[in-house]
Amino acid sequence: ESEIYQNGFKMIGKEIVTLPIRDLAGAIEFGESDEKVEQIIRDSFNDIDTSEFDTLILGCTHYPLVREIFARTLPALTIFDPATAVALRVATDMNEEGNGVIRFLISKDSEPFRARVDMLLPVSQNEIRVLE
Repeated sequence: ESEIYQNGFKMIGKEIVTLPIRDLAGAIEFGESDEKVEQIIRDSFNDIDTSEFDTLILGCTHYPLVREIFARTLPALTIFDPATAVALRVATDMNEEGNGVIRFLISKDSEPFRARVDMLLPVSQNEIRVLE
């Protein structure tokens, strides 16, 4: 809803179409099967003529975790993951040093999320807090 991608692309003379994929972030976060994730993606694109598009932007922080499923489900589209560009921009804009602890705030406790953090960041110090 922030329209960050729409505004960014307007600045360079491009127009994009957004498609919220209901339930996908939650399915990823709570460790649903690849088959379930693929079905959610497939269902979301049922009424979309993907031949009118050439690129899919992964506009949610969860989506890169299932990039391969997007690629398999929508093979004709180039997949663009803005995570690296966003991280570089944050590093440039913030330009601050922290204490080396990564803090995650989550709305509901999730063992699959905790396991994924441990898998992706095995040597980092991290703290996961559930918002109440």
